[in-house]
Amino acid sequence: MRAEILDATKTVLLFEDSHSRDSSVELGLVQFGFRVQEATNSAEAVTYCRRNRGQVHVAVVEVAGPTFSGRQVLDRLATVAPGMPIVVISEQSWDDLYEAGVLGLEDPFFQKPFYPSQLAEAIYALLGAPSPIRPQTSAVIANSPRRSLGYSLFGLRNIAFL
Repeated sequence: MRAEILDATKTVLLFEDSHSRDSSVELGLVQFGFRVQEATNSAEAVTYCRRNRGQVHVAVVEVAGPTFSGRQVLDRLATVAPGMPIVVISEQSWDDLYEAGVLGLEDPFFQKPFYPSQLAEAIYALLGAPSPIRPQTSAVIANSPRRSLGYSLFGLRNIAFL
């Protein structure tokens, strides 16, 4: 299940607030077969998408919380790269980001921490590509009507990973 079985034909634009050079998100995406282009700020992310139109297959954007201009970044990326899937990651909960207007009901979202394989699986699904990743976790419907991991890729709400 390492990158040698995957050919890295899809490019992911990664914008993380943490600016860590050894990002587990970046390392996980590379491991699961994606080329990763990092952006260190929102302007760089938007500029890269504009200059490389059609060459970025999906964006993974971290938003720090309700006070961060996350919705503006998402809207700008959607404007310069219409149709490009955007996955939001954050340490904040889905509820907090939704109530602040950062997330919409159908925005794919992962609350940190999560397994890189979960993110990679979601990206393959968003791209309509078969995933070469063997499932490592199971998804189950959680009991709480509002507390969840926030993963809404398939229009499901209240999913927890075991």
